[in-house]
Amino acid sequence: MIKDYQSQKELRDHYDFCIIGAGPAGITLALRLAGNGRRVLLIEGGGHEYSQPSQTLYDCPSTGMDVYAQETRLRFLGGTSNHWAGRCRRFEKSDFEVAPPVKLPGWPIVFSEIERYLPAAMAIVDLPTDSGFKAINASMDGNDFDADRFLLSPPTRFAQKYAKELQETEGLDVFINCNCVDLEFDAKTGRIATIVVSDYEKHRERVRAKQFILATDAIENARQLMNSESLASAGIVSKDGFVGRCFMEHLNLELGTFILGEGQSTEPRQYFTTDAFFSQIKGTFLLRCWRRSKPMGEQRPSRVFWRPSSATSGWRTRSISLRTSIALATG
Repeated sequence: MIKDYQSQKELRDHYDFCIIGAGPAGITLALRLAGNGRRVLLIEGGGHEYSQPSQTLYDCPSTGMDVYAQETRLRFLGGTSNHWAGRCRRFEKSDFEVAPPVKLPGWPIVFSEIERYLPAAMAIVDLPTDSGFKAINASMDGNDFDADRFLLSPPTRFAQKYAKELQETEGLDVFINCNCVDLEFDAKTGRIATIVVSDYEKHRERVRAKQFILATDAIENARQLMNSESLASAGIVSKDGFVGRCFMEHLNLELGTFILGEGQSTEPRQYFTTDAFFSQIKGTFLLRCWRRSKPMGEQRPSRVFWRPSSATSGWRTRSISLRTSIALATG
């Protein structure tokens, strides 16, 4: 049952699971757990539709490069799936095999653990499970770049696709306009004991559950943890600690102009670094080519960034017909 916490304060006394955030991850988990007989609470800070008061809570400053965090994420039922374009690319083995170049632990799982869930994940986002991830264009010559491979979801809008299940699944309570404002840590048990939720009039109450799951995306998960005074007091989270230190944005840089050869296709092209390239420089690049109405000149940021990378990899600009601009994204 979906209820509006602004007007319906009907939380149960206790839940097996409380999931904070009703985007793709939260909705998927809630339906799976409730379907297995668990008592589940799924809370969403926003409402059924976009609203500025809710979206404003995603505002956050950034130093250095702009990350546009408040524009790229959506804060209402269904989360960022509400404006997702649908692009899906599977993980590669190399994503899990090479340790980070800095003192970070890397992935806590191996490729085989996540790969076995691929068919189920594809079904959730409406991808045909019998279709491979096909290249969108021909590959470049050499061992550095291969044609990118992905599939497009319709795209799946989670609040719309799973609306009936969210409304009717037994044992599942869904509350919109219900904001988590504190995580209360119990030092005796070493667990989160309760969370504090609030509507937009600052009416607050505590929620008890056996397990709490943060599903509010990478930025908001960290902000929730760092906002908890009890976690800070217990030394679990500190402002100069590990939490919130691993955010990685897509770095986009304009590199210049490609000239297509006679008779070559003018369709957009997209290339991804091969495992051989990755093993040499311990990094990946996504190369996209689009049409533009006028040529783009070089920019100092791209020269500063690209020069050491190209020197390390031995990669050279290729002549290819029609003017396009190039954007580089690290990932």
